[in-house]
Amino acid sequence: MNTLGQALISGLSEGAIFALLALGLAVVYRATTVLNFSHGINFVLGAFFALLFTKYLDWPLWISALAAIACVFVVGALFQKLVMNRLIKADHLSQVFATVAFLFIIQGLVRYFIVVPERLPPVLGSEPLRLGEFVIGRQYLAAMVVLVLVVILTALLFRFTSAGRMLRATTQSLRGATQVG
Repeated sequence: MNTLGQALISGLSEGAIFALLALGLAVVYRATTVLNFSHGINFVLGAFFALLFTKYLDWPLWISALAAIACVFVVGALFQKLVMNRLIKADHLSQVFATVAFLFIIQGLVRYFIVVPERLPPVLGSEPLRLGEFVIGRQYLAAMVVLVLVVILTALLFRFTSAGRMLRATTQSLRGATQVG
């Protein structure tokens, strides 16, 4: 039972990270109907910026993380403004290929600057937590908590805010949502 329980906890904690990525991908797809193949590379870009700020500029980790989020937002906004807005009336294949091109460009830039993979220092400490006979890393436990919070907040956003209702209406019928304003 110990091995099975530990495997279950490890699988759930690893799965929480992938679930966060999948939730973001699903929200973007539902809002735009474009499969964004560059979604995951945005997380790599965030880690790259955090590493740059932490290791090379010697900023504290929390400030580096916030600055990395801001940098990824700026890169994403520029991509939207310079590329995707020009393809708004193009066929879906062109839009998907634009996201694939963005993926390869960012991946190439990160590989150019980071030749040897490096790690950020652990945010919550490196000692794992012991829950009885089971062991779980602090980062993985945090990922599971963040996943639950993000899922709840996303559901509340889409159900109870006017922005959420507009996004749901747009994904159900873009033409109908446009006609009613």
